[in-house]
Amino acid sequence: MPATGRIRTIQRRGPDRPDAKDGPDVKAGASRRDVLRFSSLAAMAAAAGCGEPPETAVPYIAEPDGVTPGEARHYASGIMVSGIVQPVLATVREGRPITLAGNPQHPASGGAIDAFAQAAILSLYDPERETAIRREGRIVSPQSFAAFAWNARARMENGACLAFLTPASTSPTLHRQIAALKARYPDVRHYAHEPGLADAARAGPALSGAPSVISLGADPLGPGPFQVAEARTWAAARRTARQDGSATRLLVAEAVPTLTGSRADTRLPVREDRMGALAQAIAGGTPELSEAERGFVEEARALLDRGEVQLIAGSQLPASVRARIEGLGAPPRHAPLDWGAPEPLETLVRDLEAGEIDTLVCVDTNPVYSVPGDIDMAGLLGRAGTVVNASRHREETSLFAEWFVPLAHPFETWSDGQAADGTPVICQPLARARTDLWAVHELLALFSEPAPPGARDIVRATWRDRLEGAFERAWRRVVHDGLVPAQAVATARRPSPEAAREAGTSRDGLEILFRPDPAAWDGCFTRNIWLQETPKPVSLLVWRNAASIAPATAQELQVETGDLIAIEAQGRRIEAPAFVQPGQAPGTVLLTLGYGRRLGGGHDGSRGYDAYRLRSSASPWRLTADRVTGTGERADLVSTQHHHEMDGHHFVRTVAPGEALHDAIDDGPSLHPDWESGDQAWAMAIDLDLCIGCNACMTACQGENNVLTVGEEQVARGREMHWIRIDRYYEGPDENPQIHFQPVPCMHCEQAPCEMGCPVNATVHSDDGLNLQVYNRCIGTRTCQAYCPYKVRRFNFHEWTSREPDDPPARRNPEVTVRSRGVMEKCTYCVQRIQAADIAARMDDRAIGEGEVVTACQAACPTGAIIFGDKNKPRSAVARAKAEGRNYDLLAELGVRPRTSYLARVKPGEPRS
Repeated sequence: MPATGRIRTIQRRGPDRPDAKDGPDVKAGASRRDVLRFSSLAAMAAAAGCGEPPETAVPYIAEPDGVTPGEARHYASGIMVSGIVQPVLATVREGRPITLAGNPQHPASGGAIDAFAQAAILSLYDPERETAIRREGRIVSPQSFAAFAWNARARMENGACLAFLTPASTSPTLHRQIAALKARYPDVRHYAHEPGLADAARAGPALSGAPSVISLGADPLGPGPFQVAEARTWAAARRTARQDGSATRLLVAEAVPTLTGSRADTRLPVREDRMGALAQAIAGGTPELSEAERGFVEEARALLDRGEVQLIAGSQLPASVRARIEGLGAPPRHAPLDWGAPEPLETLVRDLEAGEIDTLVCVDTNPVYSVPGDIDMAGLLGRAGTVVNASRHREETSLFAEWFVPLAHPFETWSDGQAADGTPVICQPLARARTDLWAVHELLALFSEPAPPGARDIVRATWRDRLEGAFERAWRRVVHDGLVPAQAVATARRPSPEAAREAGTSRDGLEILFRPDPAAWDGCFTRNIWLQETPKPVSLLVWRNAASIAPATAQELQVETGDLIAIEAQGRRIEAPAFVQPGQAPGTVLLTLGYGRRLGGGHDGSRGYDAYRLRSSASPWRLTADRVTGTGERADLVSTQHHHEMDGHHFVRTVAPGEALHDAIDDGPSLHPDWESGDQAWAMAIDLDLCIGCNACMTACQGENNVLTVGEEQVARGREMHWIRIDRYYEGPDENPQIHFQPVPCMHCEQAPCEMGCPVNATVHSDDGLNLQVYNRCIGTRTCQAYCPYKVRRFNFHEWTSREPDDPPARRNPEVTVRSRGVMEKCTYCVQRIQAADIAARMDDRAIGEGEVVTACQAACPTGAIIFGDKNKPRSAVARAKAEGRNYDLLAELGVRPRTSYLARVKPGEPRS
């Protein structure tokens, strides 16, 4: 094995080796000996300080300093989504990363995290990840590919063209490597392809914290790499306005309901091709407008006259429309993001058509699947001399590549990049690779040096001249903290000007809109079962995508939810199940990316339709349909909204600014005996005025509490296992309803009906007021589930733990019992965290401090809508929240006295005078 300086792992035994004794295949699971071997190696890596693993593995004879078996350690790192690094803090036990949280020291997150970043931990344990280099489908040795790279270098020295196709990236190390290759060889080219992020979105977050915002076609609070930063900015502005008694306004014009639109004080459903007319009217022009559009424009101009207003535009809109909109109010708060200087996809297409590329290396991107449908990428790859596909899985592009090179997971190697606010992040490995895999930076280095260094040394070389002071001390500091001080940030460059993509004017026919899917994004998360089973915001669909249409459009087409419709545009055709979406603009069809996989989707990734086939390179985000008709067939769509309905009223309450609820029921009569509270009384309050329905709390709970997935068929039966759900409610007419979100965990009732009904005393009350579930007592009568008015209890109908290979025991949190078939389960307020804090406080002979216990859902929430603590302490945050006039209990009329309460949503206020 060549000594490249990279971290090596001990080769495990397997059935194909002559010395195999006890090693099953990797995909079938590891033996006890393998688990102990790899756990010891990874624990040593964790003990090295700041996550810097040793270059030589030694036996785990003596316990390394700083490692205590059974105690978790935490390491700062990052995961890149669409080129932006999400700063994370990983919980690692004996070398096993088990959960991710936001890095509390990083200004971009403040400890919050989105669903995409949290679920990334699951992909580390994916058993379907490739581990072998292949040439024309046959497994070959790493030395064979190294020899190919050596020959490619020789050809480059003679003028041959070497091209790299990568996702859009803010990695300074990647930029430095590409620049060095270009300087050394006469014809090295770099192209970037990012199908899920519009070119204009690469400028960074848009919200500036202004008290009032006017949004045309934008969704800053929606899923994506900037969601956490944007949500924190929006929530901070809303809290400030509530504290000083001022009114805030959020005006949103959009074609499809979004998370931003759900928070709007005034929302206008309008086709996207009308955004230009709205912008012109707001700027003082006189285009022809409908009555609803005129009302929206008048309110927008009134806000502009009062000042302190920011206008933002959707990044998918034409550049001329965006420029007109954003020039009217406060400028967007764009971050200093450096994307390097790659060429766009259009240039790659031209160069392939001209036959100019000798070797094309597709690094962690899948163009055969994700390019617009009017580009025959499979045919174009045949015009390159040699195609290399480097990825963690064999995907559609692999079928047309001579070489396939498996890549290490981002949590198995070193890298860097910029967070949403422009702050650089050093991404350190959290675990050793399961086999000898190349990192992205090592793969690029292979084309410039015969014996390239490891990824750690490559990344260190990038920052050696950028960090102030003694390098080793500064390096350990930035790796430990997970961010680079602001003074070390290099001068940033704006994205290169985008290609002209002015969408055509309105014509007769339905308007087709393309968006990344809230669960699959651009297809990179199709394999992630956590995300696939988490209900998508607004629609609450799971496991597949649908074509969203307005109720009026559905009536015209004579289709209902689940009916297949055929969509034709520019000579291409797809079939998709319709989903009738209240609040969508008539005459629009929303298609989401990431499904309909032909290879490499995993877990039936072929479900749904492939929207890329209908996408146009000239107008990738919007086009006009030639024809949309019903096919007469149906597809099964699963939406979870009606699975756990509660029989009652006043679920989401609203109040006027500065007012209190006058009819809230508190401590009413109860049929159950009173419970005497101890010194501590754990409780939760959820501020519905700040909740944006982003699903971060659901994914955090799933990772922390070993909540397993059950598959689409079981979800269709109402058997999903999530311990916290987010209910969605519509208020008002279907044409333009107000959308409300309400997270619903276990209420931990003081007079809990479930405790009265359990025949074996499996559900009990603790001294500090928690409603606990004793799993080894439960016999599965489901009585407690029937008695629960909030429908928050889940029953294990099957042995999910043995049917889910993508969530292996190595990833699960050892502090939480893994439930078995026939057992009830539900939210416990993260009792394991409460007990850990209690043990630490007892050892120090003190009481648990305020904020010392943070539940998983609370930590993840980007807006701080979830508040948890001891309500017996009058100065605690949860006690202050429950003392607010907006506080109310869900189904308070039942008299069960829940420990979880809600803060009412504030109605739209008057514009600031």
